[in-house]
Amino acid sequence: MRRFEAPHNKIHSLAAGIDRLVTAGKREEALRVIENAQAGVLGEMIGLFDRLKELVGEASKEVAMVLATPTQTFAASFDSVVAVERIPSDKIEEVQAESLGARHGAARRIAHRGTSGPLALVLEPDSLLAA
Repeated sequence: MRRFEAPHNKIHSLAAGIDRLVTAGKREEALRVIENAQAGVLGEMIGLFDRLKELVGEASKEVAMVLATPTQTFAASFDSVVAVERIPSDKIEEVQAESLGARHGAARRIAHRGTSGPLALVLEPDSLLAA
């Protein structure tokens, strides 16, 4: 956002100068100033807005995971995905319900990610669909 400040101020100065030219009856000169600005400071601002739009789009991508059973379909929405990976069944284990606290309905197992990676809760689609 700080990158907008200098060109924004230049555009205000440019507008004031153009206004003076038009007031003085120098319309052709005012148009030349505008045309020159399009390749310069106005083009810079357009580029900054395009980049900002990209960054906002990248920052706000939402991902949906669709789970289906023979009788229901459920979509879970996430702000971001850290990883997508296959975890072998021998790396998944049951967890005592009291270990997960009172709100354990959708996760009754944990997965070991790699040899020293973090643990991941395994969501149980049937439990999510029953909620």
